[in-house]
Amino acid sequence: MPTTNVNIASGTAYIKIADDTDTLVLSSCASEGLPIEYVTTAVDSAPSADLEGHVLDHRVEAMTRIAIGTGFLWARSQMGPVVLVLTLDS
Repeated sequence: MPTTNVNIASGTAYIKIADDTDTLVLSSCASEGLPIEYVTTAVDSAPSADLEGHVLDHRVEAMTRIAIGTGFLWARSQMGPVVLVLTLDS
C-alpha cells in the first residue's frame, strides 16, 4: 500500500484525495491539529463550497473506507494549510 503526503491549501474549495475505486483509505494529519472537513460524492465532481463536511480530530481519530462508505473522497481545510498522510490500497 503506497503512502503519500497530500498538501491541502487553506480555502473553501474541496480537493479530491481518493477515487471511488480505492478500497482502503487511512488518513492521518501531519499538521498541527487543524480541522479537516471530508465529504464523499457519487460522481467525480467537487462538492459545493457551501457543503459542510464531516470533521475529524486527527490527534485521536483515523478513517477507513469501511467507515466512510463508497464514493469519491474530498477534503478541505478552512483554517490553514495542512498535510495529510494518506495510505491507499487501490
